[in-house]
Amino acid sequence: MTFFTHMRIGQRLAAGFATVIACLIAIALLGYFGIQSLNGEISQLISADYKAVALANRAKAELGDASRSMMTTLIMSGDEQIKKELDTVASLMAAHEKSMAELKPLLTDEASQEQLKLVEEARAKFIAGQAAFVKTVAAGDTEGAPLKYQFSVRAAQGKYMAALDKLVAHRNAAMEAAGLKSNAVAGKTALLLLALAVAAIA
Repeated sequence: MTFFTHMRIGQRLAAGFATVIACLIAIALLGYFGIQSLNGEISQLISADYKAVALANRAKAELGDASRSMMTTLIMSGDEQIKKELDTVASLMAAHEKSMAELKPLLTDEASQEQLKLVEEARAKFIAGQAAFVKTVAAGDTEGAPLKYQFSVRAAQGKYMAALDKLVAHRNAAMEAAGLKSNAVAGKTALLLLALAVAAIA
């Protein structure tokens, strides 16, 4: 402080101006890196988390529709009607497989990979039960079809849905955590910018 008081006016002004410039540069850098951090969190939310949840929910809807179509065949009597409904099942399952194929590449973190393993295990059992049911219905086995649906399709569907629900819950939790992190980064950056602005003015 004593050194500053012994400086000439021009030197004081130059030093003060340099301090202000340094603070402004620091403000700009903090603002830039703060925005970049927020952009990263938002990009993760939009490109992975939100899309993964949307695809998992779509897969669940397709699975439910396919199961209902299978159940509908049990109350049909005409071969043409049954064939048409089985075609609907095949179409829905093809759409379901497409949704799952789009979902898998988005599940890159370790926790999601663990959830995916459970989903794949449940899916394999459901696919096997669904194939057995379709074969039974196509063969005209009206007595065996209801049993196949109840004990093969419905049982496997319940576990498959539960596995997808857990996956959705995990991704929702990830989105919530990312949102909280973004808020924390924004708050911290705002405080630092305010402190530097005050320092520049003082």
